[in-house]
Order: sequence, then structure tokens, then C-alpha cells
Amino acid sequence: WIKGAITGMTTSGVLVTLRPPQGGEPAGGFLHRRDFEWGFMPKIALGGQASVRVLGIDVDAGALRLGMRYPARRLADLQVGDEVGGKVTRVLGQAGIFVGCGLDKDGYIEAGELRDGFPERGISYKVGDLVRGARVLLVELKQ
Repeated sequence: WIKGAITGMTTSGVLVTLRPPQGGEPAGGFLHRRDFEWGFMPKIALGGQASVRVLGIDVDAGALRLGMRYPARRLADLQVGDEVGGKVTRVLGQAGIFVGCGLDKDGYIEAGELRDGFPERGISYKVGDLVRGARVLLVELKQ
């Protein structure tokens, strides 16, 4: 993920200026609204921040195509170590959370695997919260 500044807005998306993590000249890109993450639309403001991924490069236009979503996948395509993200669909008390990752099944994260300080603070996630950077530890394909 790369953080960028929102430098322009159109009816179909936003213009984002990125500064390379290792330094160098800033680069401009376009984030189409179909590639917004859930809940991003109300947060859009000139000068605001957006965490994006580079989806493609338009060499002729000298611009980047940007996205905020994880690529869609099938459960069978996931491997241990893959990174996923999505929206919390269910909270199981203090046991863990289910996350809708754009797959045919939701992923489950046990409370002990969360980075939010469990068990000292308990689970602070609510349905609808965004989860990023979750690593796949196990894939169970039931026939």
C-alpha cells in the first residue's frame, strides 16, 4: 500500500499524487470509483489521504491506474501467507471476527491473531469495519 494525496476529483473518480517510498519524483494516478474500498466515498476531500495499490501503468499518458481493493479471488486460489482484506461481517463475542474478503466464503480471524491488543483491550472491531493486511494461516476446502 502507498499513501497519496487527493489532488483532484471528477465524477468518475479521484486524482492521487504518490511519492515513491524510496524517494524520487512524485507520480500521478487515477483512482476510479469502481476501485474505491467500501466506505471511502464520504471521506473524499481535496488534500485528503488515500492508501492505494498500483493496478497498472499507462505509459502513453504517463499515469498510474490505482485501486483500493484486494484482487478478487476464489477460495481454492488462496495459499498460506497470502494477504487479504475486507469488511467485518460478524463478531463472535471475544472469540474472533469474520471478514468478507470478496471470496465465496468469509475468512475467520481468531481473537489471539488480531493486532489490536487482545486480550487486554478485547475485540474492538464492529460489523462494517475494514480489515487490511490479514495473512492467510489455513485454507480449508470442504468437498
